[in-house]
Amino acid sequence: MKIKPKQDQDQRGFYLLLVAIVFTAVIFMAGVFVWQERKSADQTSDAGRQTLEPPSEVIVDMSNWQTYENKEFAYAIKYRQEWAGTSQTKYNYVDWQVFKLPHHNESSGGFSVGVMDNQSGLSLADFLDDLHDGGPASEIFISSEKLTVNDLEGMGGEVVGPGALISAVTYFASGDYVYELRYNLSNSTPSIDIAQERKEFEQILTTFRLSDQTADWQSYTNSELGISIQYSQPWYPHLVRNQYGPDYVVFTKSSEPLPTNLPATEGYALGSQFVVHRGLIIDVAGVSTAQQYIDKMWPDANYEKVKINGLEAIKIVQDAGGASGKAISYSVFRWPDVYTISHWPYDPVSMDTTSFLTSINTFKFTDQRAD
Repeated sequence: MKIKPKQDQDQRGFYLLLVAIVFTAVIFMAGVFVWQERKSADQTSDAGRQTLEPPSEVIVDMSNWQTYENKEFAYAIKYRQEWAGTSQTKYNYVDWQVFKLPHHNESSGGFSVGVMDNQSGLSLADFLDDLHDGGPASEIFISSEKLTVNDLEGMGGEVVGPGALISAVTYFASGDYVYELRYNLSNSTPSIDIAQERKEFEQILTTFRLSDQTADWQSYTNSELGISIQYSQPWYPHLVRNQYGPDYVVFTKSSEPLPTNLPATEGYALGSQFVVHRGLIIDVAGVSTAQQYIDKMWPDANYEKVKINGLEAIKIVQDAGGASGKAISYSVFRWPDVYTISHWPYDPVSMDTTSFLTSINTFKFTDQRAD
């Protein structure tokens, strides 16, 4: 048996130790490299996530804000002095107030409060479906949610319209109107800080309130006619009688008494007015039902079924006699009577018509007769 010299064994051991040290170093360096790569990737990912985070909280001092009150459409809102409000016109609004800061131009920047007619009594959801889904607004919701502001239940979100313009909108329904608060998110003016202004708009939104438009109105009640209705100044009620008793109440802009036997055809000469008239359905020849009465009295008119103060009614807008332009009327059937509340001249943007439309929603019966 041949025994290897001790020197050869020592050299082999040295080589094995050296290989082990090199291998360990390679493994260590590889680990360091992988750790650095992962750290770099994490930092890049963190940087990307930061750009997606919402903007930091914008604190707005509301202590010295002023109040804009719209008595005609019974709402109020607060904003800081720098915002300048103007009344403008737009196709689907009966009232449109636009608020801008000095650096805004005509086509971008600012927020608005628009009032839209909802005399059909649609729910807010159905109204918005008609408005946005192929309706006159030519806009669609890209996000929406139910919300509550000062006990008002509404709908908010974002809509996209022609030219890919995106707006933040909030809607509330009350009575005959739907209120829209809007801020344009697609501003093209470089000086506008959209994130900050949108935050301010959201705080402006929290100040929106509806007021009681009829708080200081007077109430007219007639026990013979069995009706009650509220009205504002400067309307004055005049009871007109015929040989059978009270027939109708005429509200004019003058306190001068009317002739007691004033024919209805002469009413157009009194200027702006509205009338509450009671008639008998069966007084019209060949009529025994409410539908026959409608067909007989308004054969060529387009009528709409609506509700006024919870009462089912027929709404008609048609040409009035003489130079009075158009007239609007609401007929409530209460067998065997029909109560018609009319106003002329009808002009949706006039104060007289707006006042009348508010009065309509206070009309009620005062007796206990079953309908």
